[in-house]
Amino acid sequence: MSAIDISHLTKAFASGILANDDINLNVNQGECFCLLGPNGAGKSTLINQITTELKPTKGNIRVLGIDVALKPAEAKKMMGIMPQDCGMFEHLTVKQHIKIFSKLKEISGRDCVRNIITSLKLDEHKNKKIGELSFGLKKQVLLATALLGSPPVLILDEPGTGLDPEARRNVWAMLKEKKKEGTTILLSTHQLEEAEYMSDRVGIISSGKIRHLGTISSLSATLKNRFELKMKKVSDQTQITKYFEDIGTAVDFIRMKKIDGFSLATISLENVYFELLGSNRY
Repeated sequence: MSAIDISHLTKAFASGILANDDINLNVNQGECFCLLGPNGAGKSTLINQITTELKPTKGNIRVLGIDVALKPAEAKKMMGIMPQDCGMFEHLTVKQHIKIFSKLKEISGRDCVRNIITSLKLDEHKNKKIGELSFGLKKQVLLATALLGSPPVLILDEPGTGLDPEARRNVWAMLKEKKKEGTTILLSTHQLEEAEYMSDRVGIISSGKIRHLGTISSLSATLKNRFELKMKKVSDQTQITKYFEDIGTAVDFIRMKKIDGFSLATISLENVYFELLGSNRY
């Protein structure tokens, strides 16, 4: 059984905007699936339907077999949700904020709140009011509330946005551990580095449709140029990048040009993303 099963999902707004157009998607239990796409592509609309904030115009969504439209309260109990933007209780401390959400989720025990605070390295901020926190720290508090009770499915909208590099790596490491424990993660992000590090599979959405779906390696295999050679001009040390269909051709080029300082690797998710969306940057 899929953790998330989306069938012929369509969302049309009264304004005439077709935000999601006949989307079919299965997210497997225990995988991290990253949803990618430009602004306005329909990512947040899709997530808001999964989390029951919006009702589909057509189609069905099931989370662990539960129809989210027919049984929204039951479905939400299966999910830890981190929205991109969310009103917070600015006058409460971090500890109080997380504690209130633990009660709303009917999760008892001080250890749960304490462990969440410690695991996200929020101890030094636990007695600060939410209104005093930076944007990045507020994002970590939102993640903390999503993790309460160790829900089997995590729905995370832009979890790494606004975090400093150390906090971002800490969050990624924690989510990797959750995945090892069997948690399913659906993660929407603009950060291709985040998707490359975290994902088992990615889906690229554009104009309301899932245009491309698969592992990074399977998507890159569909492209003509799969290897990236970076080198520097001897004269002014300017970096030059060239792309090759196969590694043999790249090695022949290096030998022919007698290149000393270089790096050769498979193309990154960034290359794959822009090429598949038709914004060829290489």
